[in-house]
Amino acid sequence: MARHPALASLLVALACACTTSFEADQLRARPDATLDAADATPDLGDGSDASPDVASACGGENAPCCESGAAPSPCNAGLVCQGGVCARCAPGRTACGGFCVDTDINVSHCGACGNVCPEGYSCSGGGCLLSCATGLTVCGAVCAQTGSDPMHCGRCRAPCTYANATGTCTGGVCAFGRCGAGFGDCDSDTSNGCETNTRTDVNNCGACGVRCAPTRASAAVCDAGVCRVVTCAAGYGDCDQDASNGCEVDLSTNAANCGACDTLCSAGGACVAGVCRVSTSACAAGTADCVAATAGCETSTATDLANCGACGNACSLPHATSTCAMGACAVASCAAGFADCDAMADSGCEADTRTSLADCGACGRACAPANATGVCAMGACAIGACNAGFADCNRDAADGCEVDLRTSATNCGACASACNAANGVGACVAGRCAVGTCNAGFADCDGNASNGCEVNTQTSAANCSACGAMCAFANATATCAGATCGLGPCATGFADCDRNPANGCEAAVNSDPRNCGGCGRICSSGQVCSTSECRSGCTSGTTLCGSSCVNAQSDARNCGACGNQCSVRPLSHATPVCRSAVCGYACTQNYLDCNAQGGDGCEVNIGTDANNCGACGRRCTGGPNVFVVGCAMGTCRLSCNLGWADCDRAAANGCEVFPGNDRNNCGSCGHRCATGQSCALGFCV
Repeated sequence: MARHPALASLLVALACACTTSFEADQLRARPDATLDAADATPDLGDGSDASPDVASACGGENAPCCESGAAPSPCNAGLVCQGGVCARCAPGRTACGGFCVDTDINVSHCGACGNVCPEGYSCSGGGCLLSCATGLTVCGAVCAQTGSDPMHCGRCRAPCTYANATGTCTGGVCAFGRCGAGFGDCDSDTSNGCETNTRTDVNNCGACGVRCAPTRASAAVCDAGVCRVVTCAAGYGDCDQDASNGCEVDLSTNAANCGACDTLCSAGGACVAGVCRVSTSACAAGTADCVAATAGCETSTATDLANCGACGNACSLPHATSTCAMGACAVASCAAGFADCDAMADSGCEADTRTSLADCGACGRACAPANATGVCAMGACAIGACNAGFADCNRDAADGCEVDLRTSATNCGACASACNAANGVGACVAGRCAVGTCNAGFADCDGNASNGCEVNTQTSAANCSACGAMCAFANATATCAGATCGLGPCATGFADCDRNPANGCEAAVNSDPRNCGGCGRICSSGQVCSTSECRSGCTSGTTLCGSSCVNAQSDARNCGACGNQCSVRPLSHATPVCRSAVCGYACTQNYLDCNAQGGDGCEVNIGTDANNCGACGRRCTGGPNVFVVGCAMGTCRLSCNLGWADCDRAAANGCEVFPGNDRNNCGSCGHRCATGQSCALGFCV
């Protein structure tokens, strides 16, 4: 059934109340809420069934709504009344209480509908945040002035505190303030604050640096910052109760405080050893009243060991038998093993001649072995320990540690470890054997002290007259005789026709028509030299280049074509070669092309390069107790730390033996101690 548009609008208006005026009031009260302006007015059609009925249109999307007093007519959940029509909120907004709000910033609906932020807070990102005045920083639940707040100094939750002290914050920088009552910064280290309790610390009593140590007091305390004497040393008293002068009274002699404070001797009496006696002035010279039970001057202070010179002054000298002579204690005799070396009776026999380094065995006999720390045992001087780099190789303490292991060629690094050099003289350098000098005609070319001067420079073609002076000739072997290079046999197919050794075997007799098959053998006109014979033409496999038949597959002067001469860079340790009609190069003895870049030739000497020792990529690495690693003659060589040795000649485990205590290599590699013996300081004992 069709419905009239006007009738449908009337029914909807009666069922729904438009709240435009109410929404506007709410928006004015909450400026952070907005009303979407989209046109949500529904199209009711022309009387067709598309128009909604009253029951379904009320609160539905696009349904009209009308104003009804002050309360908004209900729109379905998720819809608001906008422009008189129930509509959905624009993207980014949420329907809350009939309004479209941004829950990221709305303080009444922060993060969710109905979540109201407290007073003083703002909404940001859907969360309530404390809003602080200009110049203040949000620190948790408070607004802090980080430039001066001692609890948030420079940044939030950065308290400016010190132990037992106040801190100040200025310009965001924490500074030490002042100590609390009864405390002091006595170590001048503000990081631990005022670490000292000046009320109880006897070393800082009342203030830093004020030490509570009264004179002649055996015990003292710091009480509330005031130094007090607890007990005095025997024979003394703190009779004025003033700690500043300590235990000021000698109770053994003070007649006003004899034996105890405020104990007064009678008129004319004297205090002797804390007991009131007859005054000394009343006794004859050399006598005194020393016995309380007597009445008189009964004691001879001139000779009495118990009262020598005065009552109570007993003669008891250290390590001595004492005597009293003319009122003075003296040494009668010394105990065994002691002596009176300072000639002062008060110290008795002060020197223990059994252990004293200054008076070992007798007064004035110092125990100070050369290059060593001495020890006095039972009155005899011995070596305690040698100084670094020295040793007692002769076992005689009289000359101390007489050997310098750093320089001694007979005791290099350890006793009896001699440095010998084949064909030369050994030397000891920093405790390691080295070659000192070589005999005439020999040289140490590999730098390895173990094989000495291993090269005969008179005959070595690789080191002729000097290390590295290699003899080499074109197309020939070289010889060395009398330290002079000589031309050896020529290579096959070559001869020395000009008798000039400088250019080696310069003539190619297998192809040179002027020296065909031998020097001076000239081919006739029209002939060529092929395989060392004059022929009318070249043999199979050779090519005529000029007047010579050459193998273009292998001839370095005509490689692949006549006149195409192969060459290498000077000083590249390589010689040019032709292989399969392509120019290349061959490395000279001890050199290899390890970087595979032909431009620099054979750049590595595998005889000396520690990173390519004997072969490309074979790196010499050190092991335990190794001082330095090197390469010599293609073999890794080790230099050991002082006192160590490479006895197995295996670089992988370094210098594995300490000859100072190894009974299988005692003093030197291979020196084995006999059964029952051990090795100490390089000696079998």
